[in-house]
Amino acid sequence: HGVPEDGEAPRGGPVVAKVNSAEKVNSSEKGNSGEKVNSGGGLEDESDEEEEEIDRILFCMLPTHPVRRACMYLCDSKMFDTIVYSAIFGGIALLIITPPNNDMPHWPPPFDARVMKAVNLFFSCIFTAEAVARIGATGLLFSHDAYLRDGWNIADFGVLMMSWVDELEILEGGSVAKLMRMGRALKPLRLMKRNQGMRALIDALLATMHPMLYVVVFMVFNFAVFSLVGVGLFGGKMFRCSAPGAEYPRGKLHCSSFHTDEAQGFLVPRAWEKPQANFDSLAEALLTLFQLNTLSSWGQVMYDAMDITGYDLSPEEDHNEFHALFFVIYIIIGGLFVMNLFVGFIVDGFNLNKRHQDAAAYLLTFIKIVEKVEPKGNVLRLPTNHLSESVRRLLENTKFVTLSMACVLTNMVFVMLSRTDNSAELDLIIAQQNEFFFYQLLAEVTLALIGLGPRGLVASNWRLLDCAVVAGNFAGIIFDDPRTATVVRALRLLRIFN
Repeated sequence: HGVPEDGEAPRGGPVVAKVNSAEKVNSSEKGNSGEKVNSGGGLEDESDEEEEEIDRILFCMLPTHPVRRACMYLCDSKMFDTIVYSAIFGGIALLIITPPNNDMPHWPPPFDARVMKAVNLFFSCIFTAEAVARIGATGLLFSHDAYLRDGWNIADFGVLMMSWVDELEILEGGSVAKLMRMGRALKPLRLMKRNQGMRALIDALLATMHPMLYVVVFMVFNFAVFSLVGVGLFGGKMFRCSAPGAEYPRGKLHCSSFHTDEAQGFLVPRAWEKPQANFDSLAEALLTLFQLNTLSSWGQVMYDAMDITGYDLSPEEDHNEFHALFFVIYIIIGGLFVMNLFVGFIVDGFNLNKRHQDAAAYLLTFIKIVEKVEPKGNVLRLPTNHLSESVRRLLENTKFVTLSMACVLTNMVFVMLSRTDNSAELDLIIAQQNEFFFYQLLAEVTLALIGLGPRGLVASNWRLLDCAVVAGNFAGIIFDDPRTATVVRALRLLRIFN
């Protein structure tokens, strides 16, 4: 039945001898002794020794080694798992009831210090026995499923080492010893390691770290842009008098001398002070925006901004209600949109980590690739003269784009250095660099107009942003309002996302 006769060669192969039933029985007997017969009737040595070397752990123990078999039995034992779980819960309970120091008068230790030390030592011995058993079953580092090739085992082993350093008092005194004692707080990680649901959640969080970096970058630039706009709008204007007597339209000049505190019955000095949440410098603006991002007391900050009347003038209730738009827009973008981005990335990472939607993930990746490489027709007729083509090549040059981004970042660094109480020298430097980068941006917009033409300039959103920045700078120069120029200049930082 398909076996060729002696001396005949099958198509595409060597001569094959007829194998009768007796030879098959003989081959099965030889296979039991470590040899087997290949399809051509020849004998092929089994590579048992090579496979055993691959499965050898700690350079000496094969799967049949009695010590390794005992370790494997312990790792698979339900009773041993119960003992380890009991030690974990016992260690956590002991960690909860143990005071930070044994000599605290209002928090006496529940047990004698020697008893608690003995119990901690007993738990450490159990965890050490578990680590030794797992190392004896799977190997330490070089085998395929080695103990230290798993991140959870590395964390568990680190907590165990810190526990032994603390128990044996190897580093007594000093900051390193305190750090080792803080390792007690990491003991609940052992419970997380053995819970599959918790491990899936942590793995999903770790899987989203790389894509969430883009959200973090967006959030940082969001902070930077809004803080610069806030400094331009509200910087130096949120001051007020600490006591009555200098109400609007009065101001800093009238906030002097003393005020009679009727509740306490003595005189208190007046002071021209600002609220804790303000926009007088970049650092204070960033802290204020972070407070707004947490939605904590953001209403009071918005009301303080709405009461602004001007420099060195006392506030008046709802004097400028349009200032509330700044806070509403920031809360929507920074407090809601960015936070939802974080949640969305975490949920996507959790779903991908479960590997239940591989087909959908591959399809989504394919769609993104197709959208990225899809040819886009150029519906605009760009200028075809020699000058325009040369300018377009210049605008598309990588070095020119890098130089343009460097100018944007340099300008923003100088703007971030600005404060309400700048020295005269710093004000002069900032004004000169603002003037230089304004002319640089004006030259770039002019080149874009020559190379792309009016239609090409309008078709690019980023070029329109540059035109808006130039127009804002012109408005600040015409109306002698540097704050307007500062606010518009901060918007140019968005070019980083191009």
